[in-house]
Amino acid sequence: MRRRKVLVTVSALMMASLVLASCSPATAPAKPTTQAPPTTAPKQALTPGPQPPTPSSKPAAEQPRAGGVLTIAHHSNPIDLDPWEQVSIATLALNGPVYSQLFQYDPFQNDKAIADLAEKWELSADNKTMTISLRKGVKWHDGQPFTAEDVKYSLDFMMDAKNPMVARKKLNLNAVNKVEVVDATTLKLVLRAPSASLLDQLALPHSAIGPRHVAEKAAKPADALNWTVVGTGPMKYKNFVKDSYYQIVKNPDYFVKGLPYLDGITFYIVSDPATRFAAFRTGQLKITSPFVGLTPFQAKTVEKETKGVRVAQHPRLIFDGLFMNPERKPWGDVRIRKAVSLATDRQAALATLQEGVGDYASPAVGRWAMPEADLMKLPGYRQPKDADRAEAKKLLAEAGFPDGLKAPLHTRNWTEYVRIAEFMKDQMAKIGIVVTIDAQELAVSTARRRVMDWDIMVATAAVDNADPAGANKYFLKGNDFNFYDKEVEDLWLKQDGILDPVERKKVLVQAQQRFLEVAGWVVLYWTKNITGMWADVKNFTPGVGIYGNLKHEQTWLAK
Repeated sequence: MRRRKVLVTVSALMMASLVLASCSPATAPAKPTTQAPPTTAPKQALTPGPQPPTPSSKPAAEQPRAGGVLTIAHHSNPIDLDPWEQVSIATLALNGPVYSQLFQYDPFQNDKAIADLAEKWELSADNKTMTISLRKGVKWHDGQPFTAEDVKYSLDFMMDAKNPMVARKKLNLNAVNKVEVVDATTLKLVLRAPSASLLDQLALPHSAIGPRHVAEKAAKPADALNWTVVGTGPMKYKNFVKDSYYQIVKNPDYFVKGLPYLDGITFYIVSDPATRFAAFRTGQLKITSPFVGLTPFQAKTVEKETKGVRVAQHPRLIFDGLFMNPERKPWGDVRIRKAVSLATDRQAALATLQEGVGDYASPAVGRWAMPEADLMKLPGYRQPKDADRAEAKKLLAEAGFPDGLKAPLHTRNWTEYVRIAEFMKDQMAKIGIVVTIDAQELAVSTARRRVMDWDIMVATAAVDNADPAGANKYFLKGNDFNFYDKEVEDLWLKQDGILDPVERKKVLVQAQQRFLEVAGWVVLYWTKNITGMWADVKNFTPGVGIYGNLKHEQTWLAK
């Protein structure tokens, strides 16, 4: 009874927040500041959004309708809103409609890169120089003109190892050697070598172009855009209230005439999964989170019981796993890492943690992955587990731990992460590795990850796009999880320069085989997201991966 009372109270607060936060036209973004965002809701009373829709039999090709405020579920407060340094979906989903890139993913074919700020482009005969002509007449949300200097400043910042927190961005842009400005609307990207992945990497929201004039006015350019949100995208920043909502409104000067259709978008920050689901079912939230959508059980429930809702299952390009820091003893010993991999029952993980919805795969994804039939014959993947666990105990003894060992297991305090940590704790206990779970809130956990202050860690790791280069941040030196093997890195760099996809995959398989030999980390499974959408949400296709379709420039709401 007490739990039910608490849930009702939370739901009531959620509804009150939804009413207060509905969007209206906003003024230009505030002057540059590095201060934290407001933590109290605005005083003015605003009108609520549209009521839950009724089912419609009209075809999907009906004419777009302008107006309306789209409401989207969001799972966490962002650390900040910096487009150059942040890589978490907690920030990128909010920034998606605000900033532009040189390229973007086709909103209806989410694994294909198309033009954004780039208008046209061409490669040199040796495929090592890309000349890009930019759109003319583009304005920043504060009215200042956009130029090629903004692109150079943004990409240079993200590729400069001297800037804090850009290691992952630098790896994403690994193919680019330097950026040269030709004139105000033309620039050249000089490449280290031909790159099969270049357009895909530049289309990522990670490669957002920010305003040079804002950054240069700040005492610390690295902090200039933490809470000052000035983009060129279809939506403009309006307001952010911690633990409540993030509001953006229509950009009337957007460089694509006639877009966006929406008057605005409000992301409601709801960390509790049950509350998110309840708000979606009642129509308060029109789309579920691109990171944590519906569970298989929830999807079946709404399809059966809630009229006017549709669901779509699609790849998240995320794997859940256990990561081992080789700079902390004894995790630098390949025998210890192999023992953990051998002990882990991946089939049980998928069934227990994902209700069977997901894929077994090697460290690459989709068509680039090792064939699953081959993978499932390998140690650590094969069934039954008896032989693998006996081999794991033997490896521990050889490494000097015949009686097992103890270790702290770090993770974030999100429900999804803690469940994985508890599963891995049980798996490792079967071979004598006793772990204590240390779950920290997002900001603390992220700070510890950046300085590699952990022994072993449970995390969900997102591949940025379906191209193998989307996983550069895991296989190249300076990566997110402190893993490095020269043979893996050499193969990974080699494959990006191979333009023939058949030959490229051969090298990728070699890289994956080597990675499994050295047991870089434990890949449990690749997850799938189940996105829920109300029927009045039109022109929206869930992305391939969590970063695939965040802009919403063509999304519209039916009456």
